[in-house]
This record gives sequence, structure tokens and C-alpha cells, in this order.
Amino acid sequence: MKSKDNPHATKLQPLTLQLRLCIFANKNLLFEEFSQVEARMQSKAAAVPTREKLRLLTLTSLFTALTVIGAFIRIPLPLVPLSLQDFFVLLSGNILGPFFGALSQLLYLGLGLAGLPIFANGGGPAYVLQPTFGYLLGFPLASFVAGVILHGRFFRGFSLPERPLSRLILANAAGVAMIFTLGVIYLWLSTNFILGSALSFDKAAWMGCIVFLPSSALKLAVIIFLYRKLQARLAANASLPFKSYPKQSQAIFSENLRSHD
Repeated sequence: MKSKDNPHATKLQPLTLQLRLCIFANKNLLFEEFSQVEARMQSKAAAVPTREKLRLLTLTSLFTALTVIGAFIRIPLPLVPLSLQDFFVLLSGNILGPFFGALSQLLYLGLGLAGLPIFANGGGPAYVLQPTFGYLLGFPLASFVAGVILHGRFFRGFSLPERPLSRLILANAAGVAMIFTLGVIYLWLSTNFILGSALSFDKAAWMGCIVFLPSSALKLAVIIFLYRKLQARLAANASLPFKSYPKQSQAIFSENLRSHD
């Protein structure tokens, strides 16, 4: 009766049986392929921090070189020359974050004190007696402070988080304050107690800080502009690798299926 009521039942039964057998036979294969895909994706994800560290170390060396170049792009002024060093110092903290930004400036200081003539007036251990050495001491601290305020943590890999304008201004203004604070204090102490010349603290603050504030404000504006442009570019490209993951998974899965065949 059932076969008469359902004339197609007898035809569907062999197909259903074949489908069940096919699923049962390939069940282990499917689990194996998906586990291989997952393992490959996890291995790629685990390799990302290593690639980021290599990229950050490369950029660290680049900013060290840029700071060297900035020392020789300067306008001579009484006591303290105007240069582009502080521009690259703050930019290193913005781009690299506090750890690698400060590291780039520590490398700059170390190379200069080791004897390389990469400071504005030479190099070597005796450079600590220069009245302007305090500004150099402020470079690592400025990069670190700007990076901490902007990135919000000690190390977060190579990323440029989206930040409001107020936070960008605060981070870079704090970095400038570190440079000028150490620079003016060291300038006053060195001139009075090492060089033996009379220099009031008011004059040291005027000649070593206040006259540079307009140029520093211009540098900060350029740094913020560059940061926002670069951050927008990275944010626009951030989703591209993730969009390709399904295609990569499908390609790996198909390749493994062909190898089993």
C-alpha cells in the first residue's frame, strides 16, 4: 500500500542510503580538513606579533635616523638653535607608541654619546657638558609620555588608535613640555655652574623655551595632521586581510581534498 501511495519512495530510498553512506564515510575527512584549516589560521595569527615587532624595530631605526637628520636641519639662534629634532621625537611617540618611540631616542643618545657626531654640535661623552644637553635628555621622555597618553598602554603593537583632537593635542603638548622643562633647567644649571657665566632663570626660560613656542605649535599641528591621515589610511585597509580569510580557508580546504583524492 505504501509503495502504491508513494510511487517515488522506492526510488528515493537508494539515494538516501547513498547520501548517508557518503556523509558517514567523509565525516572524519571533513573534521580533519577543518581542523587543518583552523590550525593554519592559528599559526598565522601567532606569527603576527613577531612580524609586528620586526616592523616596529625597523621603524625604530628609521626614527633614530630621522632624529639624526633633524639635528642638522636647524636655524642658528642664541644659546639654543631651532631644529627639527623635536618634530621627529614627538612623531616617534605618536607612531611607535611609548616603548619603541622612547627606544628610538635612547638609541640616538647612545650613538651620540658613544662618539658619533650626530648631535647638533658633535658627539662623545663630553657632550654632557654642553648647555643644550638637557634637551637631548628630554627626547626619550617626551616620546614616552606622548606615546602613553596617545596609545593608552605601554605596548600595543603597531597600531594607530583613533583619538579625539583634544587627546592628540594633550599628548604632544605634554611631550613638548618634557623637552623644554629638562632643557631649560639643564641650560640654567650648566651655564651658571659649569661654564661659570651668569644667567638668570627667567632669561634661560625665555631664550630656551618661550621663543620656540610658535614653531613648536606649528610642528604639533603638522604632527597631528600626519597622524590623522595615516590613522585613516590604516583604518581603511585594516579589514582587507580579514575579508580574504574565507577565500583562504576555502582554498586550503579544496587543496587538501584534492590531495586526499
